[in-house]
Amino acid sequence: MDLFSSGDFIKDIKSFKKEYKKHLNIQDRVFNLAYGSATSTGGVLFVDQPYHGGKSFREPSDIKLQECIARYNIKNELIIYCHPKTGNISPNNIKDLSPWIQRLTNIILPKLIVLLGEEPVFCYLKKKILIRENHGKIIEYYNNIPLFLTFPMIYILNSKGFEDKEFKNTLLDRDWNTLKSYA
Repeated sequence: MDLFSSGDFIKDIKSFKKEYKKHLNIQDRVFNLAYGSATSTGGVLFVDQPYHGGKSFREPSDIKLQECIARYNIKNELIIYCHPKTGNISPNNIKDLSPWIQRLTNIILPKLIVLLGEEPVFCYLKKKILIRENHGKIIEYYNNIPLFLTFPMIYILNSKGFEDKEFKNTLLDRDWNTLKSYA
């Protein structure tokens, strides 16, 4: 469901969407800036890795994220990319867009913000947080909203020869069970 087609805060969201697309010079009318079942404030905001191309919110990592949301019974959720353009996206590119991500956050007022990887951290904090040391916990707060850090789905899906898939699934399960206790 495209959040921008329903909800109690439709007017603010539509205004935001128009200004955001204009700021980024996004001409594609089909590109979705957000995806989820959120229709009111107080839900869970998932801030994903930068957009990698393809169909927005339909790539394998997006589908894995949606499966996790369903599996762990997270309700009233919204997923956004920390940067909506493809290419070589640097932390500075993400920091430049952080006022827009924060503005959207202030409109939807989630009770929890889930940062999927290190890149989305730059939307809210001006420092690097290492995921290997901080995953599965609240790392800071943004306007009294907890920022929860976990692994991006692309990491869970992509396996190197030396990585144990069962270990990754154990990490995922532990982080998401902790996340669910906050959601």
